[in-house]
Amino acid sequence: MEMKALVTGGGGFIGSRLVRLLLGQGYSVRVLDVQRGRLEGDHSPRLEFVGLGADDLRGGMADRRTVDEATEGVDVVYHLAINWDGHSWAQTLPLAELMDVNIRGTLTLLGASRSQGVKHFVYSSSIAVYGKRDSPVMDEETICKPELWRGGPGPGYAITKLAIERLCLFYGVTHGLPVTVFRIDVVFDDDEYQDLSLKTIRAALHGEPLKVEKGEEGTSIHVDDVAGAFAMATLNKRAYDQVFNLSNPGARVCAMRNARWPSALNHTPWRRAGIEPGSSWRSVARNSPVGSRARTVRESMPNGDPSCACCSSSAARNAGAEKRCESTSGLNA
Repeated sequence: MEMKALVTGGGGFIGSRLVRLLLGQGYSVRVLDVQRGRLEGDHSPRLEFVGLGADDLRGGMADRRTVDEATEGVDVVYHLAINWDGHSWAQTLPLAELMDVNIRGTLTLLGASRSQGVKHFVYSSSIAVYGKRDSPVMDEETICKPELWRGGPGPGYAITKLAIERLCLFYGVTHGLPVTVFRIDVVFDDDEYQDLSLKTIRAALHGEPLKVEKGEEGTSIHVDDVAGAFAMATLNKRAYDQVFNLSNPGARVCAMRNARWPSALNHTPWRRAGIEPGSSWRSVARNSPVGSRARTVRESMPNGDPSCACCSSSAARNAGAEKRCESTSGLNA
């Protein structure tokens, strides 16, 4: 019998890859999102959308009728949606409103999943819940301090993610809904790296210095590995009521290497440089002539070595790093 999956936020970076993977595995996929996003050109007969064009704060997962429609007849729910000022990540709205729509929306989704007899609920969390990294090695038992998170889009996001994690696991314990939580590291693909922000690119374009803190580095993971981990965990009893870090130690990147990409941008307007708005970070660096006035300020890098010896890979695929989801290896039978 054909399996049916619901992917909330399926039009996004990770969600769209998961949708395509599931379709390739023979699933019937329903997407709950307010826009098609990266699935704009996908027209599979086994793909349907719910909630398109709805208001960000009152539609989508925040609307009970929409959620009831989305969860009807579904075997598995993959909850990737988060509303942080729509798709802008700007946090211009008060934190109270952002927390309300996301926590209330998740509770509505959990309640509908229970009522509809969903067999497995998989939640997409973030390494942001750990806050400031005191060690390059963290496991799932590491104490979470989301209020200390310094990355985008800020500590409010990290606190919200952790709160939703707890709600999902609470539903698993209290109502018997099988739940799996993934704390996902920085995600990249062949053309995009999520930790290279527009703020950094704009600073480079305006010739401003890019500051790199001492020893700042971190791991990352390819988006296809993330989608693969979700698929691997699906209806796997060993994943029920568990939290997994999702990262690839082979894709370790230090901030110095990261900052060098925008530092190569020419100090010209986007179109003069032959770059269209919306271009990926990799294409920006590739198409822009060297000569930017932007400079990278190295602040006490280990051993004074700007060649980034701490990076095993600036992007795992370019360096030939083996694709591997370390924290889900235990799910294999």
